[in-house]
Amino acid sequence: MTAYEVLRTINTFIDITEIEYNGLIANFHNSFLGERNYEERLMLHRNPVELQNEMLRDVYKDLTTIQRREELRHVHSKGERLISTYVATEIEDVWKADKRLPSLFFAIKEFSKGTGRNFTETAVHQAEFKALCDLAHELQQSIYNHEMAKKPHSSFSKMKSKKIRAKIPREGKVRAELQKEINSVCPFCSSDDVGHFEIHHIDEDPSNNKNDNLLLLCPTCHSKITKRDITLSEVILTKKKIITGLEKRKVPLSKDILIRASVANVISGGSNIINIAQSKKPIKLEFPPGCIGYDPAQAI
Repeated sequence: MTAYEVLRTINTFIDITEIEYNGLIANFHNSFLGERNYEERLMLHRNPVELQNEMLRDVYKDLTTIQRREELRHVHSKGERLISTYVATEIEDVWKADKRLPSLFFAIKEFSKGTGRNFTETAVHQAEFKALCDLAHELQQSIYNHEMAKKPHSSFSKMKSKKIRAKIPREGKVRAELQKEINSVCPFCSSDDVGHFEIHHIDEDPSNNKNDNLLLLCPTCHSKITKRDITLSEVILTKKKIITGLEKRKVPLSKDILIRASVANVISGGSNIINIAQSKKPIKLEFPPGCIGYDPAQAI
């Protein structure tokens, strides 16, 4: 089931209620799992974590597809420029900016009203997006719990109580690379006055220490991700923007080469500049003992 299928069965000119909105989230959640026969496969699978990781990859794939929908893109002007942002991010910004709004449902209403969008259509697409974000979080937590359950009970209890995470191999080097990526500025709050940056695992798997799964940020924003005030989609998008920015910065640098010879000339070609300058000092030749150059009398 997708938002498009739901919209074909309802009147989009009538606003849905909050109860209907929450019901849609549950339906999208259950539909995703039901279409893949997840519960039965999980009971029969010899390695549940393997299946859950497969499901998680499917969730990420669908989330990426949903983000590309025109209905979840918001194109608006900023000064003299047109910029494109995600509707889900804009709605969360509306909700965070006004504490009088009791839930995201009412933030969708405010956003739709302010942008002239059809509320019901926006709410249905947002419900599917939120359902998959919630499902991704549940799968991540379940995978983590399974991995921790394999450890000795005392060790698991200690890690759970003290919140000790697995050590990242060569953490100093990894941290330096990540800090260089963000230019020592938190990618979420843009704060550069951070005493100690923290490393966040985007898929919440402490054993996945690949660069594209790691993000450096301030402790406050890290806490917001844990409490889900910052959504998974925002985190993924932020990492993508950082990687894209790094690729744009990788431009070839010009080189200046200085060559001293007996003629004066300047040759330029491509991105390199070669400067050939004449030496003002006469070249003094030195000959080793025993040769004619060292003792010209030997030539007689």
